[in-house]
This record gives sequence, structure tokens and C-alpha cells, in this order.
Amino acid sequence: MNTTPQIDAIAAFDQVKQAVAALRHEYRQAGEAVAKLEADMATLPQMRAPFDDMKRGIVELIDTAGQRYTDDHIKPALMRFATNGMGSISRSNEESGKPLTLAALDGAVSGSRFPEARAQLVHPDKSQFDDLVFYALCADAVKAALVRVLDNITPEEFGYNTVHPDKIGPTRAEMFRQLDQWQQQLDAHKARRADIRSQLAQLGVNVA
Repeated sequence: MNTTPQIDAIAAFDQVKQAVAALRHEYRQAGEAVAKLEADMATLPQMRAPFDDMKRGIVELIDTAGQRYTDDHIKPALMRFATNGMGSISRSNEESGKPLTLAALDGAVSGSRFPEARAQLVHPDKSQFDDLVFYALCADAVKAALVRVLDNITPEEFGYNTVHPDKIGPTRAEMFRQLDQWQQQLDAHKARRADIRSQLAQLGVNVA
């Protein structure tokens, strides 16, 4: 009687059992590794931040929190300032949303136009803060921050898409030079008219 096939079958069965046991062991080990990793991943973020990283994080907070505040408050305030949107008393509908005129911008800078001259650009929604004091004490820091904001503002956000290009004037410095030149010409013309009027009067001719 040939028992070789039976022996071969038993050997094959034992090999299968061993393979199954090995796989189960490996599977259990993998499960334990997964559980440990999940526990470690949950625990690590709850550890205390190292001192140096704490300091770095605080500095980073200034940038990120400042950027959020800039996007949410300062940039909209700059846009309202530039497009006739300042103050509780709104400008005329015709001017609303359009860039300030040269006269309006200069009035804000010189202090003769309100409420723009007291523009709350840093704390626009917090009346308990007076930005003018902040400007006086931290002018360089405020200007540096505003320059960063202004570098990323588009002409459209300041309302320039609402006006024809030929309605946009020169710089204020150029405007003042032009006005001064025109004033000199005007004074010369007035002086000449007065001289002519005097000459005519000597001839018995009166002119208005």
C-alpha cells in the first residue's frame, strides 16, 4: 500500500498551518504597532513646547495674526479711505467708490478734511483706540506695515476701475507745482489788466 500521497498531504497541511500562524502573528504585531503609533501621534501634540520654539512661535504669531488683522481690518479701512467711504456721514453716491480727488487727499494729509484727517486705519472698528496717538508713537512701524499692505492692493480695490484714465490727475507734488505756476501766470495777467485799466482811465475810458 502506497502511503506517500497521504504523507505529502499531511506535510502540506502542516505548512499551511504554519503559514497561517505566522501571518496571524505578523498581523497582530502590525495591529499593536498601529495602536502605538496612533497613541504617540495623539500624545505628541499635547506635549509642552520647548522654550526656543515657544519664542519662535510667538514671533510667527505676530506675522500670522498681523496678516489676518491686516486682511480683515486694515486693508478694508485703506480701501474705504481711498474711495470716499470714511465716516458715518457717507459721501455723495456719485463719489462713493471712486478714488479721492487730489484736493480731498491733500485735505486729509494737511488735516483740513474730516473725517479722513482722523482716519482710523489701524483700529478702524475699535473706537476706544486713538490711531493718531499710535501714529505718533509708532510711526515707522505703522508705515512699514501699511507699505506691505499697500504693495498688495490693486488699483481696482481702490476704485480706479470706476473712473476713466483721463480723470486721474498727477501726483500731489506735481499738482502743487502746476498750481504755483498757474498762480504766477494769473498774478501776471491780473497785474497787466490793472496796468491797462489805469492807462485807459488816463484816456478817459472806464472798464469793469
